[in-house]
Amino acid sequence: MVIGKRLLLLVIILSSLIPLAAAEEDDCLVYFYGTNCAECAKAKAHLNYLKTKYPQLEIKELEVYYNRANTRTLEKYFQSYRIPEASQGLPVLFMPGSYFVGSSTMIDLLESRILDNQNSACSTVEGEKALGLVGEKEPPDVLNTLTLSLVTKAAFRDAFRPGIIAFLLVFLLMLSSLRKKENVQQRGILAVAALFIASLLFGLGLLFQAPVWTTKVVGALAIFASIIRIRGFFGTWKIVFEGISETAEQEIMDYLRYLFTPLGFMIVGFLMAVLSTGRISELLNLLRTLTLDGVYNFKLFSYLFYHSLIIIIMPALMVVILYQAAEKLDKHAVDKEPYNDPKAEKWRDHTQKVLRFAVSSIMLIVGFLLLFI
Repeated sequence: MVIGKRLLLLVIILSSLIPLAAAEEDDCLVYFYGTNCAECAKAKAHLNYLKTKYPQLEIKELEVYYNRANTRTLEKYFQSYRIPEASQGLPVLFMPGSYFVGSSTMIDLLESRILDNQNSACSTVEGEKALGLVGEKEPPDVLNTLTLSLVTKAAFRDAFRPGIIAFLLVFLLMLSSLRKKENVQQRGILAVAALFIASLLFGLGLLFQAPVWTTKVVGALAIFASIIRIRGFFGTWKIVFEGISETAEQEIMDYLRYLFTPLGFMIVGFLMAVLSTGRISELLNLLRTLTLDGVYNFKLFSYLFYHSLIIIIMPALMVVILYQAAEKLDKHAVDKEPYNDPKAEKWRDHTQKVLRFAVSSIMLIVGFLLLFI
């Protein structure tokens, strides 16, 4: 019995020493992966297992889809290791004398290579001789991983970002101040065109990115403008000009009239579009980063063009809605007083005031929301 107990104790001690010996592996692995890469997720799970089994392993993880510096580093590795373009892909792992492309090669053979490796130094881009294995992989170029569905989802998220909501507030304020339906249509189209151009230029890296706080400023101004218009509905709007001379008041009104010209609409629309870029989706930021990095091709431009088209859907719908509202108000005024133009004009003024009051109430609520998002 004593011998049996001693033998059992010896077996337990020896078995406990095996993982300790395995834990001595201190290889350095340079691992490149991409965000939302399915094969990379499989490889990552296996690397986590190896890291648990061999705590001394050093794993340098570099994301390449959304990090251009890491992308350039990977390109240097591919070039120095003389990996053919057809064999390049993600995930990919480099260690002294070896590289593994694809999750299946890492899952099947990486552990045995770690156990055989005697060099704990990290791989470099100096072009050392290496043997490699290639398995199931995904494209190393992020553009080849993007789909129309992904771009569409990101574009709709950008269409409702705080900056675009701020644009819509100013756009709504100015459009609802116009009386003639023809002006609503013409100036609305110009402002929408300005938004499209600015969005495309921003994606191409030709415009700066606005600070995030600009949308909060617009929200505060929208609240102020809404309160003035709501007070104006009750006939007390002139309180704004109390203490201001008639000359100054006239100059202010002249400037305001200029803003409502076609050119004024286009300038305001363009400026507001530029200020809407403070907070953008990860995908738009990626496309913009690619252009800033000198990547120009048809696929990239097509995605940016398509993204900008989706951005203008909401303001374009607003133009249609307000144009139809102005048309119905005109028809309502004529139906009320078909034979008396002065009275019809009064009806038109009254209904437009009601419309502006409704729009201002909406702007007031959205303005407060902008201050807190």
